[in-house]
Amino acid sequence: MKNVLKIVGMLLVGISMLNATECTSEKKAQMIMNGIEQSVIDEMCSPKQETTAQQPINITINNSSSADNTNTNTVDASGGYDDYSKSDSISRDRMYIAVNVMSGSGEYKREYTYSGNIYTTDISGSTTSLSLGYVFDSNNRFEISSATFTVDELEDLTIEGIDFNWIWTMGSKEVQSGNMRPYLLFGFGSYTISDDYYDDTIDAIGVNLGLGIMYPVGDALEIDLGYHIKSIGWDVTDSSGDSVATDTFTISGLNISLRLKF
Repeated sequence: MKNVLKIVGMLLVGISMLNATECTSEKKAQMIMNGIEQSVIDEMCSPKQETTAQQPINITINNSSSADNTNTNTVDASGGYDDYSKSDSISRDRMYIAVNVMSGSGEYKREYTYSGNIYTTDISGSTTSLSLGYVFDSNNRFEISSATFTVDELEDLTIEGIDFNWIWTMGSKEVQSGNMRPYLLFGFGSYTISDDYYDDTIDAIGVNLGLGIMYPVGDALEIDLGYHIKSIGWDVTDSSGDSVATDTFTISGLNISLRLKF
């Protein structure tokens, strides 16, 4: 019985020594001197596996297509996926609608096919249009407009059509509210001209040019002030369908646009 108590006491001493310090060679030698068997020492000094709960692994992925368009995503070990969008820059990809009004003056010209005679007169008029556009990440735009033209000196003509315009903006990609941004515009259009006097309908084509300044007001609203040129031409035919003249009118003037982005 005394031997058993002695062995138990030595084991308790050995365990307390291991808990107090690391299982070093000196401590092993001291336990052997205290009469603890080598197999017991090896068991107590063997590595112990600890069970820990699996911790979520957070991985942050920055997908940056530009300096002003960053998406931060978080993936955890359970397979969950969170999308935290921080793409709040004014120049990010988005669409807009716009109301455009242009007023100016120009020239109407008729060139007769056979004689080559040219008739010109000064004209004035206005254009109103409703546009649907797309803003690219570079802040360049493409827009389609439904337009109506009024020429004061050509009251018998009703001119309506569709414009396709590309707007190239200049400067850095980042556009902040209140910062002006210059641009160039070029495009073309397809129009239908209704002649009330002759009760006739004519197809026409046109070219659009312009330059101006965009002024963002907040994130969604934008004001455009520019100088635009619009030229439209069509053939004049006789009753047999032969071309007898070519008509063109060109108007240039102030253009004001109001864009609402969404």
